[in-house]
Amino acid sequence: MRDYFVTAFKVLPNLKVTFGEQLIRVYAGTAVNTGYYTFSYIKDGETKTLPARYSFTFLKE
Repeated sequence: MRDYFVTAFKVLPNLKVTFGEQLIRVYAGTAVNTGYYTFSYIKDGETKTLPARYSFTFLKE
């Protein structure tokens, strides 16, 4: 995951990321975190946005 963001910020050096709402659910030994974020950047003098979603699953050992 780190590489994903590092690469994104290299390609668009003025990139900003804003995280939106997240939902965390816990089921016995499993937790699931879902949410969204939006990249924003300037291209040709205009602000562009790129929305994205994520899901993480955590297992208790």
